[in-house]
Amino acid sequence: MSDLSSILPSFPLEPYSKLLQTLDHHCITTADLLSRDPVVLSSLTSIPILDIRRLSASISHHLQTSLLSTRRSLSTLPAPTLISTLDDALDDALAGGFPTGYISEITAPSGAGKTQLLLSLLLAVQMAPPRGSARSALYITTEAPLPTSRLAHILAVHPVLRAYNAVHPPARRVSLDRIAAAATPDIESQHHVLAFQVPVLIERLGVGLLVLDSVAANYRAEFARGSGALARRAADLAELGHMLRALARKYNIAVVVANQVADRFAPDTPVLGMTQAAALPPALSLSDHDGQAWGRPAPEPAEQKGIAALQLDHQQRFFTGWGDDPAQLGSDGLKTPALGLVWATQLALRVALVVKPVYGNKENDEGIKSSWRRWMKVVFAPHVAGARRGVERAVEYEIVASGVRGVGSLRV
Repeated sequence: MSDLSSILPSFPLEPYSKLLQTLDHHCITTADLLSRDPVVLSSLTSIPILDIRRLSASISHHLQTSLLSTRRSLSTLPAPTLISTLDDALDDALAGGFPTGYISEITAPSGAGKTQLLLSLLLAVQMAPPRGSARSALYITTEAPLPTSRLAHILAVHPVLRAYNAVHPPARRVSLDRIAAAATPDIESQHHVLAFQVPVLIERLGVGLLVLDSVAANYRAEFARGSGALARRAADLAELGHMLRALARKYNIAVVVANQVADRFAPDTPVLGMTQAAALPPALSLSDHDGQAWGRPAPEPAEQKGIAALQLDHQQRFFTGWGDDPAQLGSDGLKTPALGLVWATQLALRVALVVKPVYGNKENDEGIKSSWRRWMKVVFAPHVAGARRGVERAVEYEIVASGVRGVGSLRV
């Protein structure tokens, strides 16, 4: 029952201290107490059945009261502020930017520009609305340190930032002094920083944006394979999502996390809008004596098609950002954001940065060969519709000296 204090911080523990110690000794969680038969729990812990029922009823009552108070507090939350990307084309796709009060994710393969976009957000949050919230930023890294030289370069050359600083006094200008950074090289330090140090820094520095770069690094390094390790990782991810959501709602800040991707090997996954049989290679039917069935898809029971539509291999195309139209992204374009479905359920907004190679000798106006094309794709969001199949309604962008810029935007 050690998890009771985190689930219900206002629950009075003193009247049930002995019961809670006994339940904790037998590894009984709050979920076990509320879901399992009191007779079974009594036989496991030697606690009287009436005491278990009394404790369970008290926890249920406090949970209902807590839900009602949470609903009332949510109705009085301030309207979310949008944090700009400092590019009009990208902001239009996001209906203004990344909203406060939610967990947002930027997921992309290496070299797509995740860090470049995050650096733009660290500077934009310091601007007054509608570009930012006139507050500071906090950058938590799990891998490489904050690239301050690149950050200073963007601040010096970006036209929006230069124009903003030119008309505002020094105390309100965008600067590196209003960006705090912390390193969390393992899960234990990450949990400690988010639970204890981040709330203090938010109140002391007036933080309006919390960036976690990247969310997958520590979990990939510290968890082994196997069902038991995956179950523990899922519980840790749910706890991380709970902490970040609580910070976003309590302080009305934008929480933006960077996530890595992995290759998806699913050559037999059907394309959206096609049946399972139509997407598979033709099967030869030896039972047809007239020889006219050669090369036709083997018939598939209707119930098997229905079950396939509910499988993760089919459903993940709708929330990962890749796979909804493999024909447009190429045969090697299928990616899956790290940490899987458990982490996806913790997010309110997911942005996928799609990268596609370009073959040839096409040159841009700086005289450098262009070998990649990049798109920013809104997969799902609480305030704007997601992009359609492939890169339809996605915004093509490029990485330049001033950061991330939509293709067709004003040249810097």
